[in-house]
Amino acid sequence: GGTLSFPFTTALSLVNSDLLANVSTTLTTFSMDATSSLNANGKGCPGGPLSGGGLGPDPVTGICTAGAAGAGLDPVGGAGYGGAGGGSAMPSGPSATYGSAAYPYFLGSSGSVTAAGGRILLDITGTATIEGTISANAVADGASGGSGGSVNIRASTIMGGGSISANG
Repeated sequence: GGTLSFPFTTALSLVNSDLLANVSTTLTTFSMDATSSLNANGKGCPGGPLSGGGLGPDPVTGICTAGAAGAGLDPVGGAGYGGAGGGSAMPSGPSATYGSAAYPYFLGSSGSVTAAGGRILLDITGTATIEGTISANAVADGASGGSGGSVNIRASTIMGGGSISANG
């Protein structure tokens, strides 16, 4: 899938809305009520074949490829991103880490069949009011797990009682 973006001069307000997409944009202000969600769950690297490992984003191109850092290495080993993926009983062990905890940017990496979390990048010149849910989680499938993706919100002020997650 693609990435949703808006012109810089835009103020975005989500009211009783669910936006399911990777998002990368600069806004003047951002708000969402408690009934709204900004959801990039499963929008990262797609699951690989059941018989093999997953896919991870190439650090230069961002394209999901087999063998890239973070990809699940075998049919039962989990993918990693900011931390090593879950190990398995197979000799391949846990997957490697990649990316930055201070500036998360990349798509999540996948397990053998589990799609990873996507990417939500919001650069807000004013205030972000978050009462709803912002997430870039992997989707569970019972096989090896995908990693969470990236949620990176930069704003002059962030407020509200909502939730933000990028779980694998």
